[in-house]
Amino acid sequence: MEALDRFFVEWDNNYSVGVPAIDQQHRFLILKIRELQEAMAAGSAGVMLAPLIHNLITYTNFHFAYEERLYAERGYRELPSHKELHGELARQVTEMGNDLKSNRLRAGAPVMAFLQRWMVGHILGDDMFAFGIRKRESPDYE
Repeated sequence: MEALDRFFVEWDNNYSVGVPAIDQQHRFLILKIRELQEAMAAGSAGVMLAPLIHNLITYTNFHFAYEERLYAERGYRELPSHKELHGELARQVTEMGNDLKSNRLRAGAPVMAFLQRWMVGHILGDDMFAFGIRKRESPDYE
């Protein structure tokens, strides 16, 4: 599995939004992505899906509420649209939990695709913009 290590995600300071508590929460999400990547490489992703999705449901509720409080305190004018993004992500995590319970979700690949979109699109895009790290017109913003 060492040969695959270079393909696994890990925290990078370029992911920082400059708020230590938020960065720590984002590190948790990246750790969950890494754990799923390792389980998929070992062929054991199915075993970890239930606890992973349970953790993600708990994480989204806590993290989004915390982040939204910070945005409100800072007077972030796009908070309503950011809340909508959070609501959609939380809905998708809940839907994955329901799919898992009803045996419609049995593999790690759909969860991995979702987590990667979350990391790249939301954390490295929307959150970076919201915390003033990146401008919307930046070529790096997706």
